Amino acid sequence: MRIKLKKLLRDKGLTLTQFSREIGMDYSSLHNLYAGKSKRIDFRTLRLIMRRLELTRFDELFEVGP
Repeated sequence: MRIKLKKLLRDKGLTLTQFSREIGMDYSSLHNLYAGKSKRIDFRTLRLIMRRLELTRFDELFEVGP
C-alpha cells in the first residue's frame, strides 16, 4: 500500500513545505511519507492529512500495488 500524497498535493497546488506548515507537521516526517520511506502512519497524522486535503475515504489517500 502506498500513500498518494505527491499526486494529491500536486492536484491541490501545494508544495510539501506549505503542506507541512499548514497541518503543523514536521517536514522531515512528512517527507518520509511523501517519499514512501515510512513503514507506518499514526492515526493523528492520517487525520491531519485527510482533513486538510478534504478526503473522506482511505482509498482517496492510499493505493494498493507493488
